[in-house]
Amino acid sequence: MDKLTNYLIKPQSETSVVIYFGDSIGEAILKQITGLNTSLRLSPFDGFIESVPAYISLTVIYDPAKVLSAVNLKGDYAFERVINYLKHLPVSGFQEICAISPEPLVIPVCYGGEFGPDIEEVAKHNNITIDELIHLHSAPVYTVYMLGFMPGFPYLGGMNKLLATPRLNSPRKKVPAGTVGIAGEQTGIYPLQSPGGWQLIGRTPLKLFDPHHSSPTLLHAGDRLTFSVISKSQFLELSN
Repeated sequence: MDKLTNYLIKPQSETSVVIYFGDSIGEAILKQITGLNTSLRLSPFDGFIESVPAYISLTVIYDPAKVLSAVNLKGDYAFERVINYLKHLPVSGFQEICAISPEPLVIPVCYGGEFGPDIEEVAKHNNITIDELIHLHSAPVYTVYMLGFMPGFPYLGGMNKLLATPRLNSPRKKVPAGTVGIAGEQTGIYPLQSPGGWQLIGRTPLKLFDPHHSSPTLLHAGDRLTFSVISKSQFLELSN
């Protein structure tokens, strides 16, 4: 299997290093990040705690004491041992596994009204009708590039650029869980009620984050999804 190539690894703190795969968002970099992350989780080193994928990087968090006491890791310092391990970690086979994606998860969304108070503004900003907005937003198959901002919040790649809209000038104090929003050329879903400055266009009845579940987040980096348009009555039925 191929080893890690075309990368830059830097110590971030006494307990973490960051692997950078490039300087721009794209499917190719996402596959490298997902491949290495899968490989690392299947074959963790002694002292490994967590790995956090982002748009162009993967942060690896570890316990320095356990890393330094590991007999199979080489180097004088903890970060040096972790970096040496990552450099020799097989990647290519796991990239192929990750490339075989299952069918996209269907996320039902009720657009507009009380669930999407900014939908008229987004349509107006882009000189399109609300029906055109809903069609353009629900048509693509999106890729989850990363989770961030709060537990389970997916940053999605693949939104039609005709929908790009700036954030709100003044963020809302409360955005309900499940709300679908647009900020710039990105779209995402609020998994929990929180403050937020994204333009709100709809809401899903699905729960994206459940701390009591064995896998708390519904979505993960590398997942694919599509939005399905539902009515308010369907939303209420699915919510119950």
